[in-house]
Amino acid sequence: MGRLVIFLVVMALGSAATFAKEMTFLVQVNDMRQLGFDRSQLIYAEGEISAGTTKRFMDTVGKHKLIEGATVILNSPGGLLDEGMRLG
Repeated sequence: MGRLVIFLVVMALGSAATFAKEMTFLVQVNDMRQLGFDRSQLIYAEGEISAGTTKRFMDTVGKHKLIEGATVILNSPGGLLDEGMRLG
């Protein structure tokens, strides 16, 4: 019985890794200055942290000219530790 449980756990973990997708970034800008509010920017980051994720993130920040104080919402199953540390 113990071997079956271990096998199922290993299979489940292997399946999760198989379906993990490279991290993508979506930028949402809410400009409500005409209503007397500030401009807010959200960056949605979703997917696995893999080689090159930090560069793609920085490219996204540069492309959209994001302001200081933008909010990053991260949804990730994990990935490469060193790349995640560089990402911040």
